[in-house]
Amino acid sequence: MIDANNRKISMRSKPNIDVGEIAKRLGGGGHKNAAGVEFNYESIDDFHGSKYSLFRFYQVSIIERFSGQCALTNSKKFTVDHFIPVSWGHGGLTIENVYPLDASLNSCKRHKNPFVWFEANHDKINEERWNALVSYIAE
Repeated sequence: MIDANNRKISMRSKPNIDVGEIAKRLGGGGHKNAAGVEFNYESIDDFHGSKYSLFRFYQVSIIERFSGQCALTNSKKFTVDHFIPVSWGHGGLTIENVYPLDASLNSCKRHKNPFVWFEANHDKINEERWNALVSYIAE
């Protein structure tokens, strides 16, 4: 949870994502699955695009979790995707909902239901990796 007015971020995670390390990189602290950080900045404008860009640190953690490749293919050319689309209005902005996805697959996924999208693209996706990703998201 990001509280820009109070300049704090509280983080909670699943067992395989170390938010303590993310908080440490930002100057905070905590434990592997629960951590936080307070920021020193004058305005919210200083927060965006700065070393405090939390999503940048989340991306590093997520990319490391998936060994620097697309979660569904061996592709090293990927973007970070939201399994549950942000446009659906729930679940989309949590770290557990984010994973690396091949750039061309991501461009065709957009805001589609991920299971319907998988069926339409199953010939391009490793089914074992799909099942592992669904298990990861469901944890």
